Amino acid sequence: MTLGTDESTNGGTEGTGGSDGTGGSDSDALVCEGGVQVGEAALRRLTRREYNNTVRDLLGDATRPADAFPPEEKKYGFNNLAETQTASELLVENYMDAAEALAAAAVTDLPALLPCDPGVIGELECGREFIASFGRRAFRRPLTQAERDRMEVALAWGLSEGGLATGVELVIQVMLQSAHFLYRVELGAPTPGEEGVVALTDHELAARLSYFLWNSTPDDALLDAADAGALADPAALLAQAERMLDDPRARDSVLDFHDQVFDLDRIDEVARDPEVYPDFTEAIRDKMALETHAFLEHVIFEDDARLETLYTASYSFLDGALASYYALPGLVGPTMELVALPESSHRGGILTQGAVLAVHGSFGGTAPVQRGKFVRTQLLCNAIPPPPDNIDFQPPDVDPNATTRERFTQHSIDMGCNACHRYLDPIGFGFEHFDGAGRYRAVEHGFPVDASGELYDAGDVEGAFDGVRELSVKLAASEDARRCVVSQWFRYGMGRVSTDDDACSLEALQRAFDDSDADIRALILALTQTDAFRHARIGGGA
Repeated sequence: MTLGTDESTNGGTEGTGGSDGTGGSDSDALVCEGGVQVGEAALRRLTRREYNNTVRDLLGDATRPADAFPPEEKKYGFNNLAETQTASELLVENYMDAAEALAAAAVTDLPALLPCDPGVIGELECGREFIASFGRRAFRRPLTQAERDRMEVALAWGLSEGGLATGVELVIQVMLQSAHFLYRVELGAPTPGEEGVVALTDHELAARLSYFLWNSTPDDALLDAADAGALADPAALLAQAERMLDDPRARDSVLDFHDQVFDLDRIDEVARDPEVYPDFTEAIRDKMALETHAFLEHVIFEDDARLETLYTASYSFLDGALASYYALPGLVGPTMELVALPESSHRGGILTQGAVLAVHGSFGGTAPVQRGKFVRTQLLCNAIPPPPDNIDFQPPDVDPNATTRERFTQHSIDMGCNACHRYLDPIGFGFEHFDGAGRYRAVEHGFPVDASGELYDAGDVEGAFDGVRELSVKLAASEDARRCVVSQWFRYGMGRVSTDDDACSLEALQRAFDDSDADIRALILALTQTDAFRHARIGGGA
């Protein structure tokens, strides 16, 4: 069995360590001058997170109504890929219910909502001004005259039935159920000489940028730039991206990305056997999540944002309770603080943090297979094929006092299992110093823990390592791991996997990431400058 990339089409080299076509053996043959090459873009719907953030920024409503919507499907590690975003009948009903509730709540403070004084210019004229101003923000562009006319019909009916508040309430309901609010409609303008390729309009670029960096709607400054026709200039687009990345709202997208890559979006589901892990409580679990979020924000926004720092930093954020849980003395109190980790802590970097370890553990123990698969699929972008149909999944009888490593040796003995598990288990064994609840251990069932691991057939990270910190050092220095980071950010930012047509954009991203010494902020900004970000291929044109 040979591992491949985790996408069916990718413009790169099949085999281990590949990802999305960046750095493949054919990269030198790419011709990236004189034309625009981009993959096909599908219509993207707002995710639950994006919906909540958008109505917060539009209406000041922080009730998070989309939490009640059906959850998104994750594919290729992310929940925002357009190909998974079908709208069920239930979701359509949810949209209607949410629009009605949001509109009713919004008009309870009508003066704060309106851009005008109806006592001065009259209710009808003030309602029209509201349609124009709110519509521009809700649809992420100025309304067409036909759209304004339709909204004025709803406004007029409301005025006749109950006054301005009723009219505005109806307008909000209609807008929040429109496809132009719920979807990011991108029609673009044809690109001369490029069949099927369109250059995004300024307002489409504004929406693509704001949902990439903020998971929310554009602010007035970005819309003003779009109104002025400034965003078609890559330098102006970059200036806006830099401004937005410095805004606190950018932390939402950065955390969302890493939550999905490291599977921390499942942390609330983690439970442990109280007989095995009596000290693992919901409170400790929540503190672990806070630790990793504070760490990520610090690395990306306060420190140097480098991939090496993410994997190997000798600091973290702890309070007294979590420090005690980790057996780290000297810290008291409920406040999360930046803490230098002593060598004796055996910790350093994101892979040694409790949240990452626990979410890749099991109810009653560690999970070498799951941990190995996580490294392969999420950090190296390898595809793990499904097991053969003839595999016997009935586990053999084992000594309950055996170590985890001893119990999993069956995978290496049985050649049917070993064909796949040799790619997974030896990586997971390297995590064995950390139990299923994120604590360090030197002994299991009275035997010294063996945390030696190996990356088999794994590109430039292939070889032996001892413990998670050595694995982290290997990943931090790996070009294959860097390619995977580029691949992951492309998927997250574009809402799709890459194709052969994206090879030039991916090459530019990889070059920017390498030139910045793997600076994640530089990678984020570089994505906004690619042909793939500023253009779209519509309707499968080639």
